[in-house]
Amino acid sequence: MSMTITTKQQTCKKVMVKYKFLLIFMATLCTNALFAADDETPPPVFLDVTHQRISDKIINLSNKIDSFFGDERIDDEANTTRIRLFSVTTFKEAQKASTEANFRIQLRLPRTEKRLQLVIEREQDAKGDDATTPSTATGESSESNLTDKTTAGLRYLLDVADISFSSELGVRINWPPQIFFKMRFRKNINFGEWIFRPVEEILWVDREGWFSDLDLNFDRRLDSSWLFRFVNNVRWDNQDYKLRFQHGPSLFHKINDQIGMSYNMRATLAEEPNLSSQNYQLGIGYRQLLYDKWFFWEVSPALNFPREENFRRTPVGTIKFEAIFGRI
Repeated sequence: MSMTITTKQQTCKKVMVKYKFLLIFMATLCTNALFAADDETPPPVFLDVTHQRISDKIINLSNKIDSFFGDERIDDEANTTRIRLFSVTTFKEAQKASTEANFRIQLRLPRTEKRLQLVIEREQDAKGDDATTPSTATGESSESNLTDKTTAGLRYLLDVADISFSSELGVRINWPPQIFFKMRFRKNINFGEWIFRPVEEILWVDREGWFSDLDLNFDRRLDSSWLFRFVNNVRWDNQDYKLRFQHGPSLFHKINDQIGMSYNMRATLAEEPNLSSQNYQLGIGYRQLLYDKWFFWEVSPALNFPREENFRRTPVGTIKFEAIFGRI
């Protein structure tokens, strides 16, 4: 008899447990239905909201600093009309100073839902062992095959699944003309207080071949005016099939709305055919807004230690003047 009562009690307990889970499940459905009735999106989770706010602060500071220092990334991702005119004077030890003028015209075409741009530019020097400007030090600059060449192209912009994509078809203006096609992919990936920014550019040029420029940069916001960035850049082309690497930290300080500083360290490596060091560099960048919101100047001294000089200290510096028209 006691065994029968015990069996019935156990059965009742199992039924009650099932009903408890059923009630909890029904309550959850009702709660979700109530939230869905008020708002189509579920209520935000505190940790997710906090994580998103931290990520937004890092991205906003990165964009502000890159925009102030004239980083090419901002132009590549902007759906605006903008014209940049700039001259760069380079000073190297035991060599005469050299000056070159460049321009970049970016016109947003009307009635294209901000997706089409006409881009005309004369490219800067490619990033190399003696690159000293902060914009170059970020690891994002033009490919070497477009150096000192004027190009005109039609660019298409698209954002899909948090991936910024652009494709560009154009012509290099020389004789004979050369057609080129470029694709660019960029995505921001959050890692706590870090933002990982992979950017891949693939370029094809008629009669020259394929070029790849990959940036794997990590950004961290130290406070409202300091940004730490670790640069990782890999370049490749099918002219010599060699990989070229550039790595190192940068520290950016936005002192105020008129002045910014950057502090950069870089190591450059290349396959020859084995991977070997080509240059080490220590550099400082000072950029100041001289007039209104569109005329800047920039001073960037640096010390290079190139392999061809047996890693002997080689000073180099640049002075840059830049005028920006359009949306800044």
